[in-house]
Amino acid sequence: CEGGGCGFEIRAAHDRPKAEAAPRPAGNARFFLGSLGSILGENDISLDDLIEHTADAIVLIDTANIVRFWSRGAERMFLFRREEVVGRKIGFIVPEDLLASDELGRIDRKLQERGVLSEIITRRVRKDGLELHVGLTRTLLHDSSGRAIGSVAILRDVTERKRAEEQLHQSRSLALIGELAAKIAHEVKNPLAGIYAAVQLIGRDLAEEGPREEGVVNVGQEVRWPDETVQEGQECGCT
Repeated sequence: CEGGGCGFEIRAAHDRPKAEAAPRPAGNARFFLGSLGSILGENDISLDDLIEHTADAIVLIDTANIVRFWSRGAERMFLFRREEVVGRKIGFIVPEDLLASDELGRIDRKLQERGVLSEIITRRVRKDGLELHVGLTRTLLHDSSGRAIGSVAILRDVTERKRAEEQLHQSRSLALIGELAAKIAHEVKNPLAGIYAAVQLIGRDLAEEGPREEGVVNVGQEVRWPDETVQEGQECGCT
């Protein structure tokens, strides 16, 4: 691992020479895979096969943040072929603003503290420049001596879900604005009606035309205008 991080790779079981055959599965997950493989036939299933047929993007990253494995799901999600990315730092799919804010550094620090980060909602960039909202789960990997050798990142495209949530939030916000506008219209309309009625009474008490009567008429017109505006809004459903 000295001078550039640890390297590792995933190979299908049927590609492994007999001399390198893996020991009998141990532990829940390995026992399940071994049992399932024995049911289907020798070498018919392997961890590599399961990873390659998963829709999510699965990426193995060494301690220097260099991509060591890029699944077929990652190819479909980000449009980069495996041979284009293995050996590159993982930052090439991170938007520039998140790179500038050191998101990768924060993720690495939290990963070292906790060992696993679950379903972080963030953004990543495809080869054609399209941004995706993704749910990121990242788990620290250790060798048999307990030393960290890298991490596995699983990314799930949640763009449509995020868009639906934003639309729902916008609809709720518009509904709240409509309710608030209706309450304001109701609270404003009643005082305006009272003011207009009072102005009309004052105008009737004036004996003759003159500046005072003209002023009262103007006040009545100014009061009447917002009252009619509120009325129109209620009739068209705008408030």
